[in-house]
Amino acid sequence: MTDQSEAWPPGEILAAYDWQDGACFRCRDGARSVAHIATVTAPGGASVRLLMCGSCILREEELRLSRAIATGATYVPGRIGRSPDS
Repeated sequence: MTDQSEAWPPGEILAAYDWQDGACFRCRDGARSVAHIATVTAPGGASVRLLMCGSCILREEELRLSRAIATGATYVPGRIGRSPDS
């Protein structure tokens, strides 16, 4: 897709993630399909996997696309929680 102002199809965005059952850290909805988006270190040093549901991923991807358009950056779906260079 060359024109980033056009919306990516939701199915194409969601297909960029690997899914499992779990609870979304963002909306706190449990027992649904979620994708692992990052691992953070909690106070005390424990590693915590951040999982996000499809609805929350689509909202975050929409924000990422808006930021990319505003800054002239390239938007690639499926990169929530990853550095821009990875």
